[in-house]
Amino acid sequence: IECSSVEIRITDTDLVSSQGKVGMNVHVVYIINVSPGLSKSWIVRRRFNDFIYLDKQLKKQNNQSNIKLPNLPRKRYFGSSTEPRFVEERRAYLEDYLQTLAAMPLVWIKSDFARFLDNENNSMIFIWNFERVRKMQESLSSLTIENKTETAKLSEELTNCKQQINNLHERLGRMEALFFNTNNSLSLNDSSITTNSSIFSDDIRSKVSQSLTITTDDSLTTTDSSISRSETTTDAIRIFLEYSVEKQDS
Repeated sequence: IECSSVEIRITDTDLVSSQGKVGMNVHVVYIINVSPGLSKSWIVRRRFNDFIYLDKQLKKQNNQSNIKLPNLPRKRYFGSSTEPRFVEERRAYLEDYLQTLAAMPLVWIKSDFARFLDNENNSMIFIWNFERVRKMQESLSSLTIENKTETAKLSEELTNCKQQINNLHERLGRMEALFFNTNNSLSLNDSSITTNSSIFSDDIRSKVSQSLTITTDDSLTTTDSSISRSETTTDAIRIFLEYSVEKQDS
């Protein structure tokens, strides 16, 4: 919560007498002028003990939020606390203390400081609640904007994913078509090879048959010639032997 428009000044001091246990007591009251800027300013009157109570409450809050608070001036145990010079020094110190607190956003998280500055019309509490609602609305708007940004990013990523899927489908279709065409080409080539093999086999078979026929005929012819030559040789030997026998007899 930020009540940055609030201006705080301790414009004056006053000495107030009250009946004590022993007698009349005199204490100093600090007159604080609170100006929110959007509405009329007001005056609150606080004793130093009220400042001490505020400081204690803020220190309890500080244990949770871990903020560094300004220090209060110490109590005066010796001498008169109503001495004009001492009162003016303390007034200036307390004014600086309040202005430092007002500039710290974390101090406004709880209502302790707002209640310290509040008047009988609850003007400061009203402003504090208004600021709190405004901050909540800003936070919600910020979350809405962030959600819209995240939604836009997710939508863009989803669109990109869909495009990638479509591209993959197209590539898969082209690969299937290529595979189908290649398979058909291979089938046609196999048929051509089979046909060529048949033609080649028939051609080779014919040539081999012719070759075998020629070879057989040549072999038969050669065999007949050999047989004829063998018969001629046998006749020659027979004649030579008969001639030799006749010559020996003679």
